[in-house]
Amino acid sequence: MGDVVNNGRLGLTLPMGEHEPAVTYASRIAALNGCNSLWSFGALTGLSALKLGQGDQDTPSRLSDLTGTDRSELERFTPITMTRAARSLGGQVFPNKDIKIQTQHICLICILDSSIDRELYFAAPRVFWYLDFVRTCPKHGLLLVPFFDAVLLRITDVRRMAKNGALEWQRPDQS
Repeated sequence: MGDVVNNGRLGLTLPMGEHEPAVTYASRIAALNGCNSLWSFGALTGLSALKLGQGDQDTPSRLSDLTGTDRSELERFTPITMTRAARSLGGQVFPNKDIKIQTQHICLICILDSSIDRELYFAAPRVFWYLDFVRTCPKHGLLLVPFFDAVLLRITDVRRMAKNGALEWQRPDQS
């Protein structure tokens, strides 16, 4: 896969999820293409997982080349570093303290609903999970659960933990 990926476009891609940051999209593409982490995928493709997660302005171009996804779509919900004190997200500028790269508050129903009856790489995280001031899921109206080191732990692992009850959460009865 190394030479083909370094010099061309991937054969296996997915559409971006609703309100999905580029770093989580890249993680899902990595899983789809058989890589066990975004870091190993980056080593094969020349994509810097660290720079993508930190909002480097040039890194979405490489991901766009690999996936055929429009760069503006990749950047739309990706926190991009503007200055040492501010990041751009969705056309708005936020202080760095409001966008958490290493920690997230997640909606467990979003995780479970994203990929029931599908492969794990279909679970697409939402950008509002990175915003420190957002505490409820806009889709479900539920309190977001803090989850630490989410960039290093793939979102598919969170789904598996929630499904196995490791996060002590009960899915509400919807009958």
